[in-house]
Parts: sequence; structure tokens; C-alpha cells
Amino acid sequence: MGIHDQDTLVTVNDPAQLEGVTGNDCLVIIHRRDGLRLTRRIDLARPVIRIGRDTANDVVLDDTEVSRRHARLEARGRSWVLMDVGSTNGTFLNDHELDGCVRLRGGDRLTIGSHIFKFLTGDDVESAYHDEIYHLSITDNLTGIANQRALRDELAREFSRARRHALPTSFLMIDIDRFKEVNDNYGHLAGDAVLARVASAAQAATRDGDTVARYGGEEIAVLLPQTELAEAAAVGGRIREAIEALVTEYRGLAIGVTVSVGCAALRPEDTDMDDLVERADTKLYEAKSAGRNRVAH
Repeated sequence: MGIHDQDTLVTVNDPAQLEGVTGNDCLVIIHRRDGLRLTRRIDLARPVIRIGRDTANDVVLDDTEVSRRHARLEARGRSWVLMDVGSTNGTFLNDHELDGCVRLRGGDRLTIGSHIFKFLTGDDVESAYHDEIYHLSITDNLTGIANQRALRDELAREFSRARRHALPTSFLMIDIDRFKEVNDNYGHLAGDAVLARVASAAQAATRDGDTVARYGGEEIAVLLPQTELAEAAAVGGRIREAIEALVTEYRGLAIGVTVSVGCAALRPEDTDMDDLVERADTKLYEAKSAGRNRVAH
């Protein structure tokens, strides 16, 4: 990605046009599919910000799913307004495709191609920005659930707690069935939308105290503290049923998927949580081999 080879936009063409806005408003890049480093900040210091793949834009996105001229931000009164400018793949605000001009609110998520931005505004943007940096370090920003780093930290803590107090602990490994076909048939942007909806459904089907995380690719993991194997399998069943009933609406498409779930419980002979994770992964492949869309434990 390039922003005229800068991390921020600092030139004001006509300061009078920015009268009323805070001057500290910014976008923060929180996700890009190819693994671009995160926490890049784009200060909104021009009255008009043009976004697209062409190098003539103010924010240049090196992304084949972004149009040459894709979207536009304008300062209007005390606010910023976002609009699509005839892009091929659309511009999304909080997972809904834009239709016309929309006034931005603090915390809004903008999706342009494979990029996701968060809009920060207000009198204390610096504090919000640093909070966002921390949030990015523990969150998978496509799906909004925990990332693998946060999961690993929680696994270590739970292993120590389970051993100290002789508590049961279980783990689910969940994989979207035939997810490659979703990407091949509908495109990667549709696949991203499906993955985000699946993660949200999985989290909604779990309980307070469970940790739901993106493990990698289309795999989602769930750590279930103080949970025996049979109860964990029931949680896995609820997740499977919720996702089977889920339909992801994306640009006129209605996409349904299923998941396979592997379930395992901590054993006395386990030396660390990797043993538990590996058994859940083995059970996941048993579920796949048995026909998919099922729970193996």
C-alpha cells in the first residue's frame, strides 16, 4: 500500500473547509488480507480524501479488489461523510454496502476491497488510537474475535489453573466445510464476509468465560474452562447448528455453509495445552472424514 509514500496525510488545501471538525480525526488500518502491518494511521487533514488504486488518489491502496477510483471522504460541517464513487466491489460501512452518502461516527468500520479501516474522532483521538493499537494486538480484525496470540496466552493461563485446582477443561477446533469453494465461486470478499458471520455465530453460541479465537485461515477455536467433554460436545453441537442455519447476504448473494467440529478434553498426562489442541485437531479431521457438518469427540 502507498499513501504517497507516507503513513499520514498532513497537507491542508484550504483550512477554512475543515472548520468545525476536530483536526485529529483519522482512519486506522486494522486489516488487510495479505498481512500488511497494522496500526497504520491516516490523519484526515484535507477537506476531501480520495481513496482508490490509482496513484492520483490521496490514499492509494495496492489491492486488485479496489477500483482505480473507489471511495471519497468529505468534511461537511462538524462531520465527515463517506461515499462510494462507482467502484466495482462496493464500499461497506459496518458490514453494510453504502448507498449514497453516509455521515461517519466514531468507531465505524470501513471496508474497501480487502482493507478494513476504523474511523476515530473526538477530543482525545490520541488515547483512542493507542487503545486501538492494543486492541489490534489481541484481536483478529476481520472477524472481531480473539487472535491466535490471545488464545495462546489464555491457554497457558487455563492450563496452570486447571492443574492447580484439578478443573476440567475442553477445547473445540472448528473448520468451515469446503470454504475454498466459497472463495472460488463467489470471490475472496464474499469469503471474508462469510468468515466474519461464522465467527460471530460461533461466539453467540458460546458462554461467558469461553474464549473464541480465529486459529488460522477458516479455522476457529474455542477454549472451554471448567467444562467436561460431554458438555463441550454439546456446545460444539450448538455452534454447528447455528452455522448450518446461517445465511450470509453479500451483494445480492445468499451464501450458506456448514462446519465440522473436533472436541477434546484435558487429560492428566498432558504436559501442556498443545496436547489438548492436537487431539481436538485430530477429532476435527475425523469429523471431516465422516462426511463433514458434524461434531467428533
